[in-house]
Amino acid sequence: MMKWSKNIIFRLTHNYWEWFIILLLVVGFFFFTASFNYLSQDKAFIKWLSPDETANYISSKFYAENNNLAWFEKDNLLVKDIIHPRSFRSDFGLTKAVSFFGLPIVYGTLASLFGVGILPYLTPMIGALGLIFFYLLIKNLFGRSNALISTLLASVFPVYTYYAARSMFHNVLFLVALIIGLYFASNILIKQPVQKAYFKKHWPGLVYALLSGLFIGLALITRTSELLWLGPLMIGLWLLNIKRLGFIRPLIFILGVFISFLPVLYWNNVLYGSFFASGYPGLTNSLTSLTKDSSDLATNFISGKFVELKELLIKIKTTVFYFGFNLEQSYKMFNAYVRLMFPWLFFGAGLGMISFVAYFKDYKKSRWLFLLGWLGISAILIVYYGSWVFFDNPDPKSFTIGNSYTRYWLPFYFGALPFVSLALIRLTGFLKHPAAIWGLRMAVVTVIATLSIQFVWFDPAEGIAASIQKQKAARVEWSKVLSLTEPEAIIITRTSDKLLFPERKVIIGIFDDKNMIAEYAKLVKKVPLYYYNFSYQEKDLAYLNNGPLKEQGISLQLIAPITDRFNLYKINIVIPETEPVKNTSRFFKKK
Repeated sequence: MMKWSKNIIFRLTHNYWEWFIILLLVVGFFFFTASFNYLSQDKAFIKWLSPDETANYISSKFYAENNNLAWFEKDNLLVKDIIHPRSFRSDFGLTKAVSFFGLPIVYGTLASLFGVGILPYLTPMIGALGLIFFYLLIKNLFGRSNALISTLLASVFPVYTYYAARSMFHNVLFLVALIIGLYFASNILIKQPVQKAYFKKHWPGLVYALLSGLFIGLALITRTSELLWLGPLMIGLWLLNIKRLGFIRPLIFILGVFISFLPVLYWNNVLYGSFFASGYPGLTNSLTSLTKDSSDLATNFISGKFVELKELLIKIKTTVFYFGFNLEQSYKMFNAYVRLMFPWLFFGAGLGMISFVAYFKDYKKSRWLFLLGWLGISAILIVYYGSWVFFDNPDPKSFTIGNSYTRYWLPFYFGALPFVSLALIRLTGFLKHPAAIWGLRMAVVTVIATLSIQFVWFDPAEGIAASIQKQKAARVEWSKVLSLTEPEAIIITRTSDKLLFPERKVIIGIFDDKNMIAEYAKLVKKVPLYYYNFSYQEKDLAYLNNGPLKEQGISLQLIAPITDRFNLYKINIVIPETEPVKNTSRFFKKK
């Protein structure tokens, strides 16, 4: 019996030893990334560091509890729909998130089954699941050794761990759904060789095609804007394998994508009056314009009207690069967020690609497709998002992990990891003994892991430790403001909406717009109205109270300092001074 048990253990460890490592990675990844929300939140205080996270959490929670993605705010009918936080909009009193609906629908559905308390921990769970499928995908393409090293690097990659911890962003869910979809797509040609009837022979591949479509569709409803590069990638992969794939598999794939889109199409129609409208009017207009221009381009090309092609191509370029096309800016961002922030990734992937080309005869077609696909989407991602100029950090000169470029470039980062692994495998190939080979590989991975974890946790600007401290300070701030305002109060603010909403209704504004001040004057007659923002100096407060606010019959009154920079003010109605009554006694003197 003992001998039999030892035999089983030996076989398991010999044949499946890498799975023990993967499972340890999955568990460790979850606890590491979930620790941020666990240490910075509790049942009474669930707050987020950005308006996008707040919008996704509120929408997911509301969907779980009410099976709806919007609610009615009656007071918005009085004041031109100004009562809502950032990343939300109000249309005739109907308040809804300006976001892609995929995450709120998926997370809201899961929260309705398991309770809303699960919401902060869903992304760490999904990120951990993504490691398993990343291993399976890279194993299919590059083999076990590369897959294991790539997954080890992925489990500690700073951007992935950071945005799994910042758990209400779309990007990790998008990436994991994409990885799962690509894994199923890599198995799409599997068949039962002994069978002769088509469906009996090809049913495994057809099932994989459906599953691939479902998860690629899930990725797209999570971030529909990524259709810009994901659409061409899927079409390109189909064209390069058209003989082997045929037409039935692609049709089943498209069916899977359509099924994933059904809930979003339904809510688009309910909330915006069209299946293809969305909370992003610019995106809707761009997709409509691209569809029309692409159709015209194909028609003119077929009919030989080549003169009009140039104008159409310019229109398509303008539509795609809505926020600009700036190669110099793209290079600057690539240099900052790839070469300087992750030098091991930059140089490792570079060496890996050199090695790949040097040994090109050793590689099958699927590896070349991976390389070409990755280079193609990387070029699009770097130029498209790199051309944008935006600052998530208050300091525009800082390059930190919390800036949006890093999360938008997650597919690029992950696609580079197998080439880093390839470089490491080639560089350690001179050793003869397997223990020495894997010992050196693990030593390199351990160094990278240590640097990565330190970067994510201890970065003084936006690391997890610093963010936990910010959240603790925010809780004190939140408690003070709530204790000094009524539950029905509305608070005008600039950036504290993510802290105060939904316990208090909020308006995004200050006092630089006379039209907004007129709306405040309407509202103060109905509900308690406050202003919470940077502290005013006495002369500035006097200017407001004797100038633009007085014109609308309102004034600002200091309630209390809340932090060293922020004060809470109450907006009051100014009672007009009555003119003194004239002495008329001389008209009534006795004669």
